[in-house]
Amino acid sequence: AVKKYAEALSLIQNATIYLRETRSTLSIFSEDPISSASPYYPLTSSDLDALESVISQDGLTIKNEWFAYNGGSINADNKTYKKPLFFDIALNYVQLDMDRLQERAGKASAPVLVPVQAVPAKSRLEEVARPKTPEPQAPAKGGLSSLLEGWWGRK
Repeated sequence: AVKKYAEALSLIQNATIYLRETRSTLSIFSEDPISSASPYYPLTSSDLDALESVISQDGLTIKNEWFAYNGGSINADNKTYKKPLFFDIALNYVQLDMDRLQERAGKASAPVLVPVQAVPAKSRLEEVARPKTPEPQAPAKGGLSSLLEGWWGRK
């Protein structure tokens, strides 16, 4: 039900609507003329109450399972679950002494490697300095004719 949450929720809502319609239909008729002699499938108000409690309990169970699985996220993907603030603080702001941890575990601490600084190599392609190409300047015209002259093919 967790991966099919939308379908399950839709079924629960439809069942609730049908149950409401059945209650209203049964309340209109004081006596059922079709099944008054020998009812094929009698429905009493206690049956409807029991069915309503089962439907509401199932709906609540589905919603709780989905929330527990997803952490309240809209997406059904569990990998996008946002970790609580505790994990963010523990991983990003608390320094862990790995040497001490290795020592307590009975293992030799790893030797510290000195980082080698790489010298940036020159690019094989050197940029050639060129003068800027001047932009062509169009003579400024004014008036309505300059706005409309392109419509009839004039330049």
